[in-house]
Amino acid sequence: MSEKTRIMRVVVGGMSVPVALGLQKDTLARAVAGGEGVPVSSLLSKREKDLYRGLTVDKRRRDWLSGRLVAKLLLMDVLADEAPVPSQIEILPDEGKRPVPRIAGPKGGQDLPLCLSISHRGEAAGAAVLGVGQGRVGIDIEIMEPRSEELALSHFTATEMERIERLAPGARPWGIALFWSLKEAARKAAGVGLSVPAPDVQVAELVEASQHGVMRLSGEAARWLGPDLGGMVRAPFTYLVLPPFIVSVAVIAAPPART
Repeated sequence: MSEKTRIMRVVVGGMSVPVALGLQKDTLARAVAGGEGVPVSSLLSKREKDLYRGLTVDKRRRDWLSGRLVAKLLLMDVLADEAPVPSQIEILPDEGKRPVPRIAGPKGGQDLPLCLSISHRGEAAGAAVLGVGQGRVGIDIEIMEPRSEELALSHFTATEMERIERLAPGARPWGIALFWSLKEAARKAAGVGLSVPAPDVQVAELVEASQHGVMRLSGEAARWLGPDLGGMVRAPFTYLVLPPFIVSVAVIAAPPART
């Protein structure tokens, strides 16, 4: 990924999804602040500062801060003229540890009607956002590198392993990392973790030429989303190859309104 920060729109399942990507927290801080010499602490709300101070592991602190900064950069772009100063854009975890964007205020603030997803890997951080009326979104970043086949056997189905073997020769060495990223993006969109059985979050379709496809969520993964979805949910995805990173974005469309 040659550019230090970038904001783009990617089309996933017919929806235009705003995505921000960045390298290194100092570069992200300058982008959010709009210039040099602004303390990072001034970009965080009071509650965000409290969360940041409570992190004791250096890597966790860097990852958390990079994720928050890239998400604020994206939200400032999405909110455009209505965007407040960065410290008033507050991102706090809900009970499931999913990031919830809000406008901070003296009386508790106001949640934004947006579904936000954040990912970080190495020096890279990314965020994706979708209006709650459109559905849910998940983003994941992985490094283009060989991964353990034991990992794949533990979390992939036999059909997925066959799909990896059918990838183009240039992609096959990092095929496990790609499929892991796709599944992570879908899990984030669904709000489920690694505890759901492997067959419940599957790469159902993959068009390598256009770098898009469909995840199929069933069983526990589908039940987590609600009882009215017929036991199976399709989650369209797209992925970007930005060496040395893979960036996957998956969406779950909101169910049609009842009449």
